[in-house]
Amino acid sequence: MAYATNDGVNRYQTADGQIFTNEMDAQAHANSLDSSGSLGVALGTRSGVDQFLQAERYEEQGRLNDAISSYTSSIKFFESNANANKDVAISYLRRGQVYFKLKQYNNAIKDFEETIGQKGFSETTITTRQSAYGQLGDSYKSLGQVEKAIEAYKKATDLGHPNTASIIAWLQNPANAEQVKARCTSSSSSPSAEELYEQGTEAYNAEDYAKAVELFRKSADMGNDNAQDSIGNCYYNGQGVPQDYKKAVEWYRKSAEQGNMYAQYDLGNSLFDGNGIPQNEAEAVKWWIKSAEQGYDIAQNDLGYSYHFGEGVKQDYAKAFEWYTKAAAQGNSDAENNLGYLYHHGQGVKQDYAKAKEWYQKAAAQGHEKAKEHLQEISPQMR
Repeated sequence: MAYATNDGVNRYQTADGQIFTNEMDAQAHANSLDSSGSLGVALGTRSGVDQFLQAERYEEQGRLNDAISSYTSSIKFFESNANANKDVAISYLRRGQVYFKLKQYNNAIKDFEETIGQKGFSETTITTRQSAYGQLGDSYKSLGQVEKAIEAYKKATDLGHPNTASIIAWLQNPANAEQVKARCTSSSSSPSAEELYEQGTEAYNAEDYAKAVELFRKSADMGNDNAQDSIGNCYYNGQGVPQDYKKAVEWYRKSAEQGNMYAQYDLGNSLFDGNGIPQNEAEAVKWWIKSAEQGYDIAQNDLGYSYHFGEGVKQDYAKAFEWYTKAAAQGNSDAENNLGYLYHHGQGVKQDYAKAKEWYQKAAAQGHEKAKEHLQEISPQMR
């Protein structure tokens, strides 16, 4: 349906509540919805393919962390389509292969097992499962878990894998098996960047911040983007190190430039508030957009707020509604409250007290105090 708002711009709202200012965009989105107002197969699949192809390009460029992020996005798109099991399986397989390259073998194992567990495999896709079993064996072998490796290789062999039978024969030689185990034991004194990050997270959660910083720094120096963001947070909050906003910004930027959505949001916050860097609201919004487009709900809400009140960008109620909606769909209580506010006051959408109350109630159910106040305000207006 179309309607005019108080800023004189026509809006087009589709069945799922999305708001568009361009009629053709609205129609294209409407065509992708089924009768229930849900996204249809075509849109989800197309978006998933785009993410998958982007991931492949990142792999070719050696940007493996970015590749993981894009494969993760493609998985999310494909998993929303009940008929895309093959695409889900292949996406998990490819992400697992990237984890393997990064020597994050436990993550690789999880993805290969997800590949194997997908239902509805046809004869033409049996090679995907065959490959997953083979690389599952490789991952266990890299961890020195010989028995599990042999088990996986046997399943790959049963599916016709051309190379795994010879690997089984080699591993069944006791001397070779001991060699694999010894090699993994000797290399265990040199943990991977991911393992150091996980150890740092454990120390942080135990409030041993000095130890966390030590481990995060080692991982960060090896290029782990999550560790870089985490050590930035430690500097920002003065945990385990003296508070230093400038150093926080340095680490946030290193991580953000690798595509880490949390660091992109954190860097945006620093720019917005002028902590450790000259204040620049417009530049902050650019980083929030990068984070929000990757699905980070807090960035989506804050971006909506920027459009809502014209901070760092031109005020645009329709875009505020769009980003609040994305964040609220993930259960973000601030966004739920903010959507209620838009409906309450007819900003970017037609004024609707019932919908405003519905969103306020969702936020209030999560303990949102402002939403509780808004519910008290709106109740008399609905009589």
